[in-house]
Amino acid sequence: MNLFACNSDLNHLKKLLSLYKSSSPEAKRKIILAAHEAGASTWIRELKELYSALDPWSRRAMLIACQILPEDERTHYLKHIKKTHPISLSEELIIEWSINNKKYNMATVDELDM
Repeated sequence: MNLFACNSDLNHLKKLLSLYKSSSPEAKRKIILAAHEAGASTWIRELKELYSALDPWSRRAMLIACQILPEDERTHYLKHIKKTHPISLSEELIIEWSINNKKYNMATVDELDM
């Protein structure tokens, strides 16, 4: 699954996203990272509501994936997470990194050639 999380050229995101709900926590984390790599901002935006239900490693992946959201939305959401959830030092560092580093290959799942 690591290959799929790191390589958006494989044209596989739609299939991975369809497997998300029935996947193990480890697979969910890798699917979140694949969505980040592919720039699937619409899907990441929808996943924001489920942050509290994610396991710790998937939460970290989600914090990284927020990097592809528009700056205002990303900053507001990540600051909200910091205020409303107990976070570890690593999560705090990831939040600061995501706020300060913009990823530019944003796309919606519908825009991806699948």
